[in-house]
Amino acid sequence: SVASHVHDIRQPWALDESADERFDLVLLLFTLSTIGPCNCEDMKQTVINAVNMLRQGGVLLFRDYGRYDDDQLQLNSIPGAQLHNNFYLRDDSSTGCYFFDLDEVRELFVGAGLDVLQLEYTTRSYKKTGKSSKDLSKNGGAAERKRIFVTSRFRKP
Repeated sequence: SVASHVHDIRQPWALDESADERFDLVLLLFTLSTIGPCNCEDMKQTVINAVNMLRQGGVLLFRDYGRYDDDQLQLNSIPGAQLHNNFYLRDDSSTGCYFFDLDEVRELFVGAGLDVLQLEYTTRSYKKTGKSSKDLSKNGGAAERKRIFVTSRFRKP
């Protein structure tokens, strides 16, 4: 059977000790980047909370923004957008956005007791059309975009 739950992962999962409420799969999809490193303990505690939700042998899937993603490079040029190293405030939504490198992702999840099954950058390039004069002067109106994501799988031993 399949069941899903939405949970504020910054808070511990309230386990009923009389029932097996741990999960085979936990998905963190563009989640940690919004927490950011300003309070490193929050990010570490969030990972620990996610690991505690897994049963033994369970898998945690993680995908988030990778270092030097095109969005990071654009945000880097906006005065006041950078709040901390590799952590920015998006102007359009006022949400934080952190850009990870592989070593810090490995350190976060292995430090919380997980084994690495996959940990890599996934890149995707595409053309974004625009109507600004800057966009129209290059590539017939299309701007090249390069997206970089960290894609990983971890297992709880």
